Amino acid sequence: MINLDVQGGEIKVLDEVAPIVKDFKQISNSKFELNFTENLDSRLESSFAQDLIVMVNGQSTNRFSTRLKTGDYSTIVITVDNVNGPVSIEILNNPQYIMDTSGNRAISSGPYYSN
Repeated sequence: MINLDVQGGEIKVLDEVAPIVKDFKQISNSKFELNFTENLDSRLESSFAQDLIVMVNGQSTNRFSTRLKTGDYSTIVITVDNVNGPVSIEILNNPQYIMDTSGNRAISSGPYYSN
């Protein structure tokens, strides 16, 4: 038997990877989902809309709401008011609020288009 004097320890893994959009789904005429590669910081949920550009019929609108999907902190649900044409959704360059639980900001992406 070999007797080694080895000390136990731990390794901390630092998450520096930004969340990216993995999937875009149109749930209904006015409801959409952006699914990310990791969980988002739920404390910033009320500000997610500030990081999005939503257009209806080619015109920018601020008449939409955002929230995290119930039971799935990796998905933002976007509900657009008064949809009367095609919808596109885009994450701004340098988003400030859509970030993972380690503070890594999402990567700008889109636009994503309705059917």
